[in-house]
Amino acid sequence: MTKQPLISYLVLTMNRAPDLEACLRSIQTQDSDQYEIVVVDNASNDETTQLMESQFPDVAFKRLPQNVGATNGRNEAFAMARGSICVLIDDDAELLDPRATDKIARYFEEDPNLGILALNVVNPYTGGVDLKCLPRRDKKVQRDDFACTYFCGAGAAIRKEAFDKAGGFWGKLFIYVEELDLSYRILDAGYTGWYSTKIEVLHKETPRARPSQRLTRSMARNRIWVAVRNLPLPYMLSSALAWVGKMAWCSLRQKQFGAFLTGLGEAVEGLGEAFQLRRPLKASTLQLLRKHSGRLWY
Repeated sequence: MTKQPLISYLVLTMNRAPDLEACLRSIQTQDSDQYEIVVVDNASNDETTQLMESQFPDVAFKRLPQNVGATNGRNEAFAMARGSICVLIDDDAELLDPRATDKIARYFEEDPNLGILALNVVNPYTGGVDLKCLPRRDKKVQRDDFACTYFCGAGAAIRKEAFDKAGGFWGKLFIYVEELDLSYRILDAGYTGWYSTKIEVLHKETPRARPSQRLTRSMARNRIWVAVRNLPLPYMLSSALAWVGKMAWCSLRQKQFGAFLTGLGEAVEGLGEAFQLRRPLKASTLQLLRKHSGRLWY
């Protein structure tokens, strides 16, 4: 492509070559030539490199020498992107709408202040909205588009200018809750968020490279760090304590209390850096979060 594309699809992958192929094929069905695809590989040891070289030679591809996590892996993809709008899509997800590129572009063209466009992530088993990915604290499914304050990395579009102003993903988080941390900072920079019911992404949530104990450990750690970095004191305390309690309970039920304790220990060790980066959200951002069912108390 000789001109800067309007949309860059960013796919971070690790050891999921069959899923990655299905993901890329779904993007290539787009009824538009105003897009590019960027794939960053977090040091896969399967056939990912061979797949990219043989089946997708025109896709921008970078294989990292080691796993740098979802955070720094996606930062690499943003650095490679040429588009002014970047679409995050998981390697085990598929874009269901062949006109998604044009629709995404229209959202951002109509609202120059739009920083985040959360896409409708579909549960493969129910065919309905995946509630985990619904960017509302109350998880109330809406018929129409609505204003939102965060996004799910399985499917979302971000204005690259807003991403850069927010400083990108916080690498220390490695994986999980990094979307919420970035969302706080994008909103605090003066941008808005919106959820599209019209653009669907099927998220298969392939278990490979997604161990449950890592989730328990990371959530116990990252929820504390994100609260400390972003929230005013009352919200910081309530959010951190609520998530410590929730993760302790869940880890006991799932027989993963050791992973919870490891995450909690890492959280305590990393508090110094979190406090150094602490920038409590502005009053206007807090008001936006309250208005649109954002994450504050927990």
